[in-house]
Amino acid sequence: MKVICPEQESGVTTSESMGYGMLIAAAMGDKDSFDKMWAYVKGKLSGGLMTWKPGQTGSATDGDEDIAYALYIANAQWGGYKTDADAMGSAFAADIANDVVSGGSNYKTV
Repeated sequence: MKVICPEQESGVTTSESMGYGMLIAAAMGDKDSFDKMWAYVKGKLSGGLMTWKPGQTGSATDGDEDIAYALYIANAQWGGYKTDADAMGSAFAADIANDVVSGGSNYKTV
């Protein structure tokens, strides 16, 4: 299951839209939808982070933050997601330099 971003290119799926969907599903207790979205995201991981947009390379920090946080919420709800959440958190740490969070793997300007 994927979440589209209707304001971009006639509904492309981005890491941000997936993060939003996963956060909502976890908060609402919808494990089935959450697991379907997480399966989609896992298929788009590169270096532990989701490729931010189909046909592009690199990650988008805001999407990765939301996905990792959603995994922690899901772990609190149902258990079994902490290892994945920690792995995303570790991969996300690469987007931090000099205490500044960059925009993603293609935006290391600090």
